[in-house]
Amino acid sequence: MERAEVLKRVIGILTEAQEIRRAAEAGEDADGHEGDLAATAGVATTLLNEMLPSISVPADASPQQVATLVAEALGPALHTMVSGFSLAFTSLA
Repeated sequence: MERAEVLKRVIGILTEAQEIRRAAEAGEDADGHEGDLAATAGVATTLLNEMLPSISVPADASPQQVATLVAEALGPALHTMVSGFSLAFTSLA
């Protein structure tokens, strides 16, 4: 996912968080109805599902090998997401 797309998604997450906060203060869910505030997964979950890779681990892998595979697979995606949030924060703050 390109940096510009990540930034758009981050801004969407921040916008959604603001809407959820306002709804919580009003005692409503995110759709403006009274009820459960934890009803929707939202754009944050969508971003994670799209950005985090699938990881295949051999059945005979040692704990160290599993840790290495996970770190190598997740590192770049997490770096991109953290960079997007950092950029959004510094731009909007």
